[in-house]
Order: sequence, then C-alpha cells, then structure tokens
Amino acid sequence: MQLDVMRAFRRCCPFHKEIRGEIVVAIRKGAAEWFTFELQRYKNPPITKDTVALNGTRASIIELYTIPPRLLW
Repeated sequence: MQLDVMRAFRRCCPFHKEIRGEIVVAIRKGAAEWFTFELQRYKNPPITKDTVALNGTRASIIELYTIPPRLLW
C-alpha cells in the first residue's frame, strides 16, 4: 500500500503530496552513500592485531612452501 494514499497520512499531512518522490530520493542517496562507504572500507581495511598476526602467519607459510626441497633434507 502506498503511504500517500493512506487515510491516516492524508489526515496528518494533508499538504504533503510528493512524499513518495522524496522517500525515493532519500533511499537512493542513502544507498549510494552506503555503497561508497563500504567500497572505501573494502579498499582500506582497518589494521588490527588480528590483521598483523594473519599477515605474519601468511608470510611464514609462503616462506615454508618456497624453501627449495634440497634444503629441507
């Protein structure tokens, strides 16, 4: 059901006929702002203790797997 067609809305806001357009604009603007924020957060993730530990572990694993076999025995 549309908001501007409801009897309660017409009684509370009789002069506000363009509410649907305003709501659509607000949702679109909010969605664009949210997407931009999430994209920036993805590109620049916060550095935490877990991130540092994970990077160290990852480097150790890569180092272990790249050791030439002749040095292992």
